[in-house]
Order: sequence, then C-alpha cells, then structure tokens
Amino acid sequence: MTTPFFLALSLLCLEPENLMTQNRYSTEIVNKIETNHPISITWTNQDINGLELRTEATVILPYMKTGGSKQIHLNDLADGIYFLFLKSNEITLEIRKIEIQNQNLLAIHTL
Repeated sequence: MTTPFFLALSLLCLEPENLMTQNRYSTEIVNKIETNHPISITWTNQDINGLELRTEATVILPYMKTGGSKQIHLNDLADGIYFLFLKSNEITLEIRKIEIQNQNLLAIHTL
C-alpha cells in the first residue's frame, strides 16, 4: 500500500513543476509577439497612385502602382534607413525617410 501512495505523491510533485515550465515558455512567446509591431505607412493624398522604396544605395521595391490603396506594410525590413517615394503618374509628390531598428519603426521624416 505504501508504494502506490508514494507513486501518487511523486506524480503530484512533478505536475506543478511542468505547468510552471509551460507557463514560462508561453509568457516568453506572448512577450515576443507583443514587441514586434507591424510597420504600416499611410497617406491621404488622393493623387498618389504609385510608390517606390529605396535605400541610399539600391532600389528595394521598384515603381509600382498602388491600385487605390492608401497604405503599405513594411514588416520584416532589416535595420536601416529607407526612403518611400510617393508618386503620381511617376512624378514624385512626397518622400518619406523611414528609420527602422530591431524591426521596429523609430521615426518617419517627410522630405
């Protein structure tokens, strides 16, 4: 009779430790998800019908039509400085300088 009693007692002792470990991991995942915010750039000018994304050295996204969209999502960009050219019929109306660090938006400057 003592063997089943000690077996049940040992199982009870192991269970909370496993639950605490599972909770710790799920908390880390939730915190990681909360720190990665989507980067979305919006505009209101009705004349904007195309855009282009560049760095100082290269064109990342060549000229493309927006199709009536008023925003672009720039998630998963590497750290650095980017320039978003907002255009109307391939003529630049506005340039936005975008600074990203740790996949988070630091600042947007209109040039």
